[in-house]
Amino acid sequence: MSTPSTMLARRRLGAALWVGGAIVATAWASLDRSHVDAPGLGYAMPIQVGSEEAGRLLAVDVELHQNVEPGQTLARIDASPLEAELEVAKARHAAIAHEMGADEATLVRRFEEAEEASALDRARVARDLSADRARHRALLTQLAIDQSLREQGAGSDNAALRTQNELDVVEARIAASESALQVASEAALAAARRRGEVSTSDAAALVVQREIERLEARIARLSLSVPTEGQVTWIHREPGDMVPAGSSVLEVSALSTSEVVAYLEPSTLPDLEAGQSVRVLRGNGENLAGELISVGSGPREMPAMLWHNPSFAQWGVPVRVRLDDAVVAPNERLTVSL
Repeated sequence: MSTPSTMLARRRLGAALWVGGAIVATAWASLDRSHVDAPGLGYAMPIQVGSEEAGRLLAVDVELHQNVEPGQTLARIDASPLEAELEVAKARHAAIAHEMGADEATLVRRFEEAEEASALDRARVARDLSADRARHRALLTQLAIDQSLREQGAGSDNAALRTQNELDVVEARIAASESALQVASEAALAAARRRGEVSTSDAAALVVQREIERLEARIARLSLSVPTEGQVTWIHREPGDMVPAGSSVLEVSALSTSEVVAYLEPSTLPDLEAGQSVRVLRGNGENLAGELISVGSGPREMPAMLWHNPSFAQWGVPVRVRLDDAVVAPNERLTVSL
């Protein structure tokens, strides 16, 4: 028979166990809210390889699942109609050049090359300037973040200093590019004025020469290729098919990617911030480091290969992650820890 002291001890023990369980449950819930695992896939958009020109598909030079190199010819559209036009244009140009004389033909070509070189310089400088301006905006935002963190005691002076130094370099590049763009524009205007001063025969030769170059460029585009290495993942057409302009002939997918898209359940969505570190776990147990790049605006349907039940679609908020020093296969199943 239990004594009063024994009963009191049991009550106290029960109370202690209940309080301890409550503390453990609270701590577990807190950890669960601050750490979430989400299913994801290696992300790389496949390249649809097609022709800007309508024509008959002459040949497909690769096979399904074949690995391809940048610039490798994958398929060819029949160029014979354009080649016939090219021969006619070359004959016309030769006749005009013969009438003009070698000196005049050389002069016309020199004016044309100067104008083309100026146009290429402007395009290159404008491209670099656009990239630097975008980088400048991003660095201004990053500098404001670094300074705010430093003021709050959560950041270091070194981070803000590094961002400021990079900002100074980008601003110097922008100033140099703006100056170079002005010089290239002035050179292009000067070349255009000189070209306008050529004789009627010179102008005729210039028109034909440009027609020749346009035809050569169109013929070159009929040899279909991709700018990066990859694997042929689908072939949509066969030799002999008529291919409308802009339609896909075959599909090439990247062999690897450093980007991952994961899907979080809206109910478990933690506080996320671009730039925070994440971990990516592969199926073979390899643990990779990455950085959160962006978070989707709301839930969307997940890829079917991530559904728990193939018969029922699942939804999640997509997050984009970039791996630090590693790559994975496109569509490789992964687990992202945030």
